[in-house]
Amino acid sequence: MIQTVNISERFLKKPVDKHGNHEIMQQYLNVPTVDGTTTASAPNGKSSDDVIQDLKKLKRNELLTLFLHCDDVTDSSLKEIQGNWDGILLDNNGIVMTYVSSFLTNYLFGKGQDWKGKKFYAGKERLGINRFQSKKDISRGKLQHNFNYEITPSNLAKGKVKSLRLTYVISQNFPSLWSTMNDELRFLRVPSKTGNSCHGILIGIGSMAWSGGVWNGSPFCLWNRSDI
Repeated sequence: MIQTVNISERFLKKPVDKHGNHEIMQQYLNVPTVDGTTTASAPNGKSSDDVIQDLKKLKRNELLTLFLHCDDVTDSSLKEIQGNWDGILLDNNGIVMTYVSSFLTNYLFGKGQDWKGKKFYAGKERLGINRFQSKKDISRGKLQHNFNYEITPSNLAKGKVKSLRLTYVISQNFPSLWSTMNDELRFLRVPSKTGNSCHGILIGIGSMAWSGGVWNGSPFCLWNRSDI
């Protein structure tokens, strides 16, 4: 059973934490529109690499705020998903929990190999797989843990908010730790080299039912190297 919570009331009403990375958040959260809607996008002049460095500095609460203000993934934008994406884990509420996320992802989920991102396949089946890299030989990569992806209403906010959801049931056998894993992804708009806005970065929240579900989701991000 997929858990749904509404964190939007907390993170949308007070988008900027004065005790956090106030300057960074202000750069990414746009001025509210007439109807009061606030959106998120990378500031002009910042490359995808710059944005990734900013995301590394943000706390979990700030990342959740940014996530909720990002663009929905739509059917028309699915073509931007296809291909290889690099990835990193982000802050998960302090040093201890961030280490726990890293241990689960790299040592257990990756079977001793570092998680390096995801690959999304084209086709009606909407399948993908995770990418890993050997700790001993960085030239060696491995693909494992298939997933399905689809556009669904967000588990993290009520209303019309939609995200790209990844589920892992297809590649797991009972009683696998990863059978209840869910990743929820949303687009962060980044100025392209041509000056136009593109979807070069995905901010994600990963969770598993046995570790608290979406209440205890772990932030991460993906970026498409062709957009850097």
